[in-house]
Amino acid sequence: MNGTLAGRTAFITGATGAIAGACALALARDGATLALMARRADALAKAAADIR
Repeated sequence: MNGTLAGRTAFITGATGAIAGACALALARDGATLALMARRADALAKAAADIR
């Protein structure tokens, strides 16, 4: 990926799961702004920190 998603927003549900987490990381690396959603706030905060 080469930054082709700059200026785009991706909504990721289940962001604390393995598959959605990997997708979120890939989208972020390609320049997308992410909106992460999950049921557990503590796990979501960790996932967001890992992506940042």
